[in-house]
Order: sequence, then C-alpha cells, then structure tokens
Amino acid sequence: MGKLLFKCAFTALFLGCVLFAGSLAYWRTEAFQELERTEDTARFREMPDTAKIAVFGTSHGEDAFQYPPEGSTFFNFSLAAQTPLYDAAMMRQFQDHIPRGGLVILTVSYMSPYWTGTEESFDSRQPRYYRILGPENIVDVDLGRYFLTRYFPILTLDPPELAEAFFSHPDGSAVTREEVGRRQLPAESIPSEQERVLRDHWSLIEPVFPEVNPAMWNAYREMLELCREKGWKAVLVTPPYPAEYSACFPGGFYESFLERVSSLAEEYGVPYLDYSHDEAFAGRHDLFKNLDHLNFTGAEQFDRRFFAEAEALGLLDTSPQHP
Repeated sequence: MGKLLFKCAFTALFLGCVLFAGSLAYWRTEAFQELERTEDTARFREMPDTAKIAVFGTSHGEDAFQYPPEGSTFFNFSLAAQTPLYDAAMMRQFQDHIPRGGLVILTVSYMSPYWTGTEESFDSRQPRYYRILGPENIVDVDLGRYFLTRYFPILTLDPPELAEAFFSHPDGSAVTREEVGRRQLPAESIPSEQERVLRDHWSLIEPVFPEVNPAMWNAYREMLELCREKGWKAVLVTPPYPAEYSACFPGGFYESFLERVSSLAEEYGVPYLDYSHDEAFAGRHDLFKNLDHLNFTGAEQFDRRFFAEAEALGLLDTSPQHP
C-alpha cells in the first residue's frame, strides 16, 4: 500500500512538473505575448512600487491619461470595457501601491454608472482578470479556473489553440497600439462610428436608464470611501469626446448623467471635471483616433490641460518621492 501511494504521489509530482514546464514555455510564446498586448495586461507586471497618480476606468481613461507630469510616478489601471466593479477590484488589489496624498483619477464614461451587459460579454473579459487579480477580487470567481490560469495555463487551451501557440508564427501584420494611437478620426467614418456607439454603448445604458445600475453606483461609492480612508485625493473625470459622440445619446441623457455624477462628487466632497463637451476638443477630429477615444496628440494636449487644472485645485502632491 505504501509503495502504491508513493508511486501515485511521484506520478502526480512528475505530471505537475511537466505541465508547469509546458506552461513556462507557453508564457514565452509569441501567442501569449500577443494576447497580453491585445488585452493590454503586460504592463501590470511592470507596475511601479509607488504610483502617486493612479487612473481607473474604461479605455476612455486608458487613452486619455498617458502623459503625466514629468517626474511623477504614475500607473493607469484602466482597461477596455472595464466596469466600475472591476475598477473597485483593481483599487482593492493594488491599494498598497498608492501612497497617502496620492491622486486617484476615476474616469466616468457615459456608460459607466448604468453599465449592463450580456453574460457572454462578461465571460469574454474574465480571463484577463485571472492573470492580474487575486481570487478575492474577481467577480464570480471560478477557483479551479483561477488555479489553472495562474499555474497551468496550457490546460485552459483547446488542442488547436495549444498547437497554434507553439507552432504558428505571426506574420507581423497585426496593427500595433502605437499605429492606432497615431490615427485621426476621418469624417467619412462618423456615420458607421455612430452606429457602433448605438450598438455597443447605448445598449449598455438603455436597459436601466434613467436609473443607474446599483452595482456600478455602489462600486463608485466603495472607491470614494477607500480614497477617504487612505488619504488619497480623488477626482471624478469625464474625458473629452467629439460632438458627434455626444449626439448619439437621446435628449435628456447628458443632463441626467451630469446631475448624477455631480451629486456623487458633492456628496463625497471631491471635484468633478467634465470635459465631454469642451470646445477645445469637441470639434477637433484630428485629436481623436475614433469617435470616443483620444489619439496620442489629443491625449498629450488633454493631459497638459488636466494636470494644470489638477495642480491649481491642489490635487497634485509635489513633495519629493521617497522609495
């Protein structure tokens, strides 16, 4: 009996080592690197120990805040289609990276307070959080899936996916983030872009509007409570949009959105800076890469403006950074 148990344990250990070695090899494949680039999660492995400026939000925040003041320590926790629930999860997970007195920028996109979505859409974005967050901060976590993703990711792949990861070689034709960031919004694309917004953005809002989604609204409250508890300087920000983006939403929407977010800011005693209709950006297609995201030039101009206003409001900690 003892020999049988020993053989079983040895076999299990051997298989575990083989699978882990295979996973190490997978993490080095171009396929995995491309996955990390596509989902923009690689940067989380390069997070600074201390971020005196931290940004949370959707891709609107990810693209808007790229040029912090010189000499500042900065990290942007925003991801494409990231809900306030996961903004709050990110803040809980990485709170020790933000020092007392640090600036926390909460990006409030039009859809954020109302966010609804399909189960399929939710499931499609879960895997990236299994690579970034601890299980306690993953919504509806599947512990088995978490364990496999973290330690034996090759077991999460179908055989064709596994073969492609190890034996196919990208042809280099994938469009890079840098190429996309240099694009400018062409006028002829605006009608199709507006159709995309109605399909992908208004559809997230309509099921609950004019009410907010309580889960998302409570996530904002949780984040603002944590900012208060940790001594962080919070600011709510809606980034610039082209006029044609705001025109996608029905009459009364913007006024309701503005009243909701302004009331939340007033309740917690934090500033709300709304650039969504700012004339310096609303008519400048050359500052946007599509109908709702700033390009590099737009982000650089916006960040100069925002951080100057943040400093004037006393939100920036200009004391020397200590390790």
